[in-house]
Amino acid sequence: MAKILVVDDEENSRLSMRMVLKAQGHDITEASNGREAEEILETAEFDLVITDIIMPEKEGIEFIGDISQQFPGLRVIAITGGGPPREGANRKAAGTRILLSTASLLGADAVLDKPFDPVALLDAVTRVLACKKRGMQIRRFLNAPDRL
Repeated sequence: MAKILVVDDEENSRLSMRMVLKAQGHDITEASNGREAEEILETAEFDLVITDIIMPEKEGIEFIGDISQQFPGLRVIAITGGGPPREGANRKAAGTRILLSTASLLGADAVLDKPFDPVALLDAVTRVLACKKRGMQIRRFLNAPDRL
């Protein structure tokens, strides 16, 4: 199956994704922030990166922009819970949509809003990897405004 780099500062989130993805036969490597992930990318090749957006040291937006430049063929799925609530759920939801839209513009092939169920994760991974095999551009399809 695929070699996937999972980047998230929340250990429980990485654990959940690792369990789901390993059960499907994927080879998983983990990093707790963008800076650590960049060091890993310098020494190993991956088919896909799944990265959180809000992280310490180097957050996902900056990380996605950098790897889109340095590794243009590397597929990316961005995930976020939008950070801490800001005066109600509507503001948090709007903030999450803005973060995910920005991630898409910077090169994410797909986006997922936390919390997501394992089926949504596997669906996104399957579609992104299938498009990679065929050499297709998928950003417009997976990240259409009605999906955010």
